[in-house]
Amino acid sequence: MLLAIPRIAVKTHDFGRGDTMADLKVSYDFDLRTIDVDVLVKENCEVIAAFFVIPHDGEEWEVTWTLVGDGNNHPTFDTDGIQILAKPDDLHVTHLTNSLHGPSWKVRFRNDCDSANAASYDINGDVGNPVPELFSLLKTPGHFHHDPSISVVSDPPAG
Repeated sequence: MLLAIPRIAVKTHDFGRGDTMADLKVSYDFDLRTIDVDVLVKENCEVIAAFFVIPHDGEEWEVTWTLVGDGNNHPTFDTDGIQILAKPDDLHVTHLTNSLHGPSWKVRFRNDCDSANAASYDINGDVGNPVPELFSLLKTPGHFHHDPSISVVSDPPAG
């Protein structure tokens, strides 16, 4: 699924989707070129990552993933955090920030793709229950609601 993101008059805009992602959001700040992505980590270790798009405008976009618990759990990234598994050649990872076991992880991208495409990534962390329980798409794929993916589009935001 590809999303067309119009530039709007307000500085940020939030997008949500469906019942399973009702508590998740993706926020875009077109002035600062930042994208904030929620990742729901349930106490039962199910992981649901919000779907997002990196616009094509020749500039770097900083994506921040934030792990959100669904109850008394406080999930954190482990040392592997976000790992880009597959991406088109023209989607450039320009900077990775290791949060060292925190709830947020940042990666900067530049999208030079001439056509719509997608990238996939892994999320590695701890559910945050009293007994440590790790999750990873590669190591525990049954915990993921869907494979985390990034959509890249060739059109810059209208505006």
